[in-house]
Amino acid sequence: MFSHILVPVAPPFLPRTALMTAAALSVEQCAELSLVYVSDERGGFLTPLLGLLPDENRARLNRFLGDALAIVSEYGAKASLKVVRGAPIPKAIKDVVQSLGADVIFVGMHRRSPERSASNGAITKALLTETSVPVLVIYESPVSLVLPVANGLAS
Repeated sequence: MFSHILVPVAPPFLPRTALMTAAALSVEQCAELSLVYVSDERGGFLTPLLGLLPDENRARLNRFLGDALAIVSEYGAKASLKVVRGAPIPKAIKDVVQSLGADVIFVGMHRRSPERSASNGAITKALLTETSVPVLVIYESPVSLVLPVANGLAS
């Protein structure tokens, strides 16, 4: 049984299946649910310019995070949102796990070619090897693969 579930989210990939699974489980087990977004702005020469991002990019990020919270709320769950800036992503997630007392991490991962999912894979690998809590990797299925199965069950 879990008491606090953590789900990392980062644009442009919205881990729908991981969010749905985490939300359903949090309701079933009366567990807290937290989403974490890490902005990896580490002291490079561009860091001062990152504050000058166009309003449109900020609006897209807000819509993305709103979509993640909406998926969770569809399952009757409530989630808190933690935003971390200026840290390597695996370390930031690890720190959030410790500070919140999360006891599991749900990571959504897409099935793409290795070169397209290299960063997602590297973060997942780091979490699997560097955290002390279980990491549940949930592969996202394309809708075209899910619909025929759902239609077959309905008939």
